[in-house]
Amino acid sequence: MEMVSTKAESPMTQIELDNEPEAVRDFFLRLPTDRNGTILSWRGRPVARVTAETRPVTPVEDGDWTHQMNYRRHELIDKQIAHTLTSSEAAELAKLQDDFDRFLDRVAPLPLDHARQVLKRVSSTS
Repeated sequence: MEMVSTKAESPMTQIELDNEPEAVRDFFLRLPTDRNGTILSWRGRPVARVTAETRPVTPVEDGDWTHQMNYRRHELIDKQIAHTLTSSEAAELAKLQDDFDRFLDRVAPLPLDHARQVLKRVSSTS
Protein backbone atom coordinates (compact mmCIF):
# COMPACT_ATOMS: atom_id res chain seq x y z
CA MET A 1 0.00 0.00 0.00
CA GLU A 2 1.35 3.42 -0.82
CA MET A 3 0.30 7.04 -0.72
CA VAL A 4 -0.33 8.96 -3.93
CA SER A 5 -1.72 12.45 -4.40
CA THR A 6 -4.78 13.43 -6.38
CA LYS A 7 -4.82 16.33 -8.81
CA ALA A 8 -5.45 18.65 -5.84
CA GLU A 9 -2.38 17.04 -4.19
CA SER A 10 -4.36 15.61 -1.28
CA PRO A 11 -3.10 12.22 -0.06
CA MET A 12 -4.67 9.11 -1.52
CA THR A 13 -3.82 5.49 -0.77
CA GLN A 14 -2.98 3.25 -3.72
CA ILE A 15 -3.45 -0.49 -3.26
CA GLU A 16 -1.89 -2.85 -5.80
CA LEU A 17 -4.49 -5.45 -6.75
CA ASP A 18 -1.67 -7.77 -7.83
CA ASN A 19 -1.05 -8.49 -4.14
CA GLU A 20 -4.70 -9.09 -3.23
CA PRO A 21 -6.63 -12.39 -3.29
CA GLU A 22 -8.17 -13.31 -6.63
CA ALA A 23 -11.72 -12.78 -5.32
CA VAL A 24 -10.86 -9.19 -4.37
CA ARG A 25 -9.24 -8.50 -7.76
CA ASP A 26 -12.24 -9.97 -9.58
CA PHE A 27 -14.65 -7.86 -7.53
CA PHE A 28 -12.88 -4.60 -8.35
CA LEU A 29 -12.28 -5.47 -11.99
CA ARG A 30 -16.02 -6.17 -12.43
CA LEU A 31 -17.09 -2.77 -11.07
CA PRO A 32 -18.75 -0.44 -13.58
CA THR A 33 -16.45 2.09 -15.23
CA ASP A 34 -18.90 4.94 -14.71
CA ARG A 35 -17.22 8.33 -15.07
CA ASN A 36 -18.79 9.49 -11.78
CA GLY A 37 -17.58 6.45 -9.90
CA THR A 38 -19.27 3.68 -7.96
CA ILE A 39 -20.47 3.97 -4.36
CA LEU A 40 -19.80 0.89 -2.22
CA SER A 41 -22.28 0.44 0.63
CA TRP A 42 -22.31 -1.76 3.69
CA ARG A 43 -25.52 -2.27 5.68
CA GLY A 44 -27.14 0.49 3.66
CA ARG A 45 -24.46 3.08 4.39
CA PRO A 46 -21.95 4.32 1.81
CA VAL A 47 -18.42 3.41 2.79
CA ALA A 48 -16.35 4.15 -0.31
CA ARG A 49 -16.39 5.66 -3.76
CA VAL A 50 -14.41 3.95 -6.50
CA THR A 51 -13.61 5.74 -9.74
CA ALA A 52 -12.24 3.79 -12.66
CA GLU A 53 -9.31 4.87 -14.79
CA THR A 54 -11.03 5.67 -18.07
CA ARG A 55 -8.12 6.79 -20.22
CA PRO A 56 -7.49 4.37 -23.07
CA VAL A 57 -4.44 2.18 -22.67
CA THR A 58 -2.40 1.96 -25.85
CA PRO A 59 0.53 -0.43 -25.61
CA VAL A 60 3.92 0.57 -26.91
CA GLU A 61 4.68 -0.86 -30.34
CA ASP A 62 7.80 -2.89 -31.09
CA GLY A 63 10.87 -0.68 -30.96
CA ASP A 64 8.97 2.30 -29.53
CA TRP A 65 10.62 2.29 -26.08
CA THR A 66 12.72 5.46 -25.87
CA HIS A 67 15.16 7.07 -23.46
CA GLN A 68 12.55 9.79 -22.85
CA MET A 69 9.98 7.19 -21.80
CA ASN A 70 12.50 5.57 -19.47
CA TYR A 71 13.48 8.95 -18.01
CA ARG A 72 9.80 9.75 -17.38
CA ARG A 73 9.31 6.32 -15.78
CA HIS A 74 12.23 7.05 -13.44
CA GLU A 75 10.81 10.49 -12.58
CA LEU A 76 7.49 8.92 -11.68
CA ILE A 77 9.14 6.18 -9.62
CA ASP A 78 11.00 8.88 -7.67
CA LYS A 79 7.70 10.69 -7.05
CA GLN A 80 6.11 7.40 -5.97
CA ILE A 81 8.89 6.84 -3.43
CA ALA A 82 8.52 10.43 -2.19
CA HIS A 83 4.72 9.94 -1.87
CA THR A 84 4.04 12.89 -4.20
CA LEU A 85 2.60 10.92 -7.13
CA THR A 86 -0.79 12.18 -8.35
CA SER A 87 -3.52 9.73 -9.34
CA SER A 88 -3.07 10.56 -13.03
CA GLU A 89 0.69 10.08 -12.68
CA ALA A 90 0.07 6.72 -10.97
CA ALA A 91 -1.93 5.63 -14.02
CA GLU A 92 0.82 6.93 -16.31
CA LEU A 93 3.45 5.03 -14.33
CA ALA A 94 1.40 1.82 -14.46
CA LYS A 95 1.18 2.11 -18.25
CA LEU A 96 4.90 2.87 -18.58
CA GLN A 97 5.73 -0.10 -16.34
CA ASP A 98 3.54 -2.40 -18.47
CA ASP A 99 5.11 -1.06 -21.67
CA PHE A 100 8.60 -1.50 -20.24
CA ASP A 101 7.83 -5.09 -19.15
CA ARG A 102 6.60 -5.92 -22.67
CA PHE A 103 9.71 -4.30 -24.14
CA LEU A 104 11.99 -6.34 -21.85
CA ASP A 105 10.10 -9.55 -22.61
CA ARG A 106 10.74 -8.91 -26.29
CA VAL A 107 14.38 -7.80 -26.24
CA ALA A 108 15.73 -9.69 -23.20
CA PRO A 109 13.37 -12.49 -22.18
CA LEU A 110 14.18 -14.35 -19.00
CA PRO A 111 15.63 -17.84 -19.60
CA LEU A 112 12.67 -19.58 -17.97
CA ASP A 113 12.89 -22.71 -20.15
CA HIS A 114 16.46 -23.28 -19.03
CA ALA A 115 15.48 -22.72 -15.39
CA ARG A 116 12.64 -25.23 -15.74
CA GLN A 117 15.04 -27.82 -17.21
CA VAL A 118 17.49 -27.31 -14.34
CA LEU A 119 14.68 -27.61 -11.80
CA LYS A 120 13.45 -30.79 -13.47
CA ARG A 121 16.95 -32.32 -13.37
CA VAL A 122 17.49 -31.34 -9.74
CA SER A 123 14.04 -32.60 -8.73
CA SER A 124 14.51 -35.95 -10.45
CA THR A 125 17.89 -36.61 -8.78
CA SER A 126 16.59 -36.15 -5.24
